[in-house]
Amino acid sequence: MPTNNEVLDVIEDWSGQRSPKMSQSLEEWWRKTAPGSSHSGLDFDPDGITDLVNRLQAVFPDPPHLESADFTGSVKSAQDLVDVLQPVISNASTAALLSKPKVAQSKKRGVISRKTKKKKKRKKKKTGTGRPAKKGPKG
Repeated sequence: MPTNNEVLDVIEDWSGQRSPKMSQSLEEWWRKTAPGSSHSGLDFDPDGITDLVNRLQAVFPDPPHLESADFTGSVKSAQDLVDVLQPVISNASTAALLSKPKVAQSKKRGVISRKTKKKKKRKKKKTGTGRPAKKGPKG
């Protein structure tokens, strides 16, 4: 499963500069980085797209099916590219995962901080007569 950084590394190799954000439009990035670059004479569609697809297939040997047509449809940004490169779980596997019962979680007892605890009143020691003992020197 390719990470954002791995996909951004491919985009950087492809365009000559690292995209500053995942929401960056790939076509706009291609045009913005074109002046003075090795791809300045190439159009995004089809040359830039074909080059990017080839680079992705070289870095990620077994990516999900990715075509040039995806870049004119669902793949517009770097994040879209990351999303489309994630492995696809078959419908049977998804159904099996969803049908498993959930394990009940035990509730953790709340922790009371020392600041919120009420101080217990100390009981005064009583003498044999039932009266509280006097403190201090006897005299």
